[in-house]
Amino acid sequence: MLHYPIAREELVAPYKERLEYYGLSSCSICSHLSSLRRLFVFMEDNDIAMYEPPVGRLYLNVIMADPTIARPAKQRARATITLLNNEMEGKEYCRAKTKDLSYHWEGTIGKEADKFLKYLEKYKLLSAHTVRSYGRAIETFAAYLKRRNIDLKDVTWDVIMSHISSLERNKDDVLTELKSFFRYLYENNIVEDSFAELFRSVHLPKEAKLPSVYTVDEVKQIENSISRLSAKGKRDFAMILCASRLGLRTSDISHLQYSNIDWHKNEIRLVQYKTKVELVLPLLADVGNAIRDYTLHGRPKVREQRIFISHSAPFLGMNPCSVSCALRDRIMNSGVDTKGRKKGAHSLRHSLATNMLQSDVTMPVISSILGHTTTESTKTYLAVDIKHLLECALDVPPVDKNFYIQKGGILYD
Repeated sequence: MLHYPIAREELVAPYKERLEYYGLSSCSICSHLSSLRRLFVFMEDNDIAMYEPPVGRLYLNVIMADPTIARPAKQRARATITLLNNEMEGKEYCRAKTKDLSYHWEGTIGKEADKFLKYLEKYKLLSAHTVRSYGRAIETFAAYLKRRNIDLKDVTWDVIMSHISSLERNKDDVLTELKSFFRYLYENNIVEDSFAELFRSVHLPKEAKLPSVYTVDEVKQIENSISRLSAKGKRDFAMILCASRLGLRTSDISHLQYSNIDWHKNEIRLVQYKTKVELVLPLLADVGNAIRDYTLHGRPKVREQRIFISHSAPFLGMNPCSVSCALRDRIMNSGVDTKGRKKGAHSLRHSLATNMLQSDVTMPVISSILGHTTTESTKTYLAVDIKHLLECALDVPPVDKNFYIQKGGILYD
């Protein structure tokens, strides 16, 4: 139990210890500590040196009344202050209830939807998160049919498009998920039409997003900013290289095992967590040396198959969120100007692809390194390949000077 009032600079260590005691995940702990730092900024701005529950409640009132702060940030702040005050006031900490992941099917669609989701998980090898996305999309569609007394076999293209139009967001994703569902229904003789041609003909506008990238020099600065004197430094340096030199996703970094490394062939061979597609990459000398250094001189001696583990008891393998949090902190503390750019591990993957493009590496090679099944996914990096985009620019055609001085023209004096 924490005792108040307590100086703000003395609050972090015992608070983190209590979070670990309650068994929160590394990602949740990282989120709570990030929210705690915002509390400290508030206390400093208001010359508050000691923390006690009324300070937290005052902070929440200010946060909740600020329209510029996003809802998720407000929710995190409330969770942090509630946990902190409960600990100080001797109240028992109650973990949030797990969301109900069951589906509430409406009408006759439920039986076939359950079969479809099991098919995606068993034969398409989709992750549980992706399968839930399909389930929620079909659940919403089933409710729409129920409200309009439409049976599954009576669905038409107009019904599907009317449902899509009624959605406020994620229309493109839902369209893709319903396309797969109706293809499954058609192949199993549940419906008479898969609407394949109609699905193919519809393209909803999608907001263009440019990937955040860092130059070669900036990536080197991020790598070199990590001190390898500590065990965590050795671990984070090795993880950074896996992202910046190999382009691995955080999910693949967190699940990387020693069995994935062939030291004799200098290869890393793994099945990607996201796509379930096998990926074979060369084990670069810098990456191999960093992993070896961490293993021999930094990694706790525990029987954990995954290479990268947390450095606090019970020393479990790191999850993707904890990897992302660790690398994000390293990028932010590297001295590189990150303003206007994302600071996660995925930005290093984007940077690798973009820098290879600028070095005239071909698209198929980049796709194979990133583990893309086609070059379509890789084409997004063309938008930030300024070097080659400039080569495509057309010269402005010459304009006769008489155009500018013609009588009656807008430039006529």
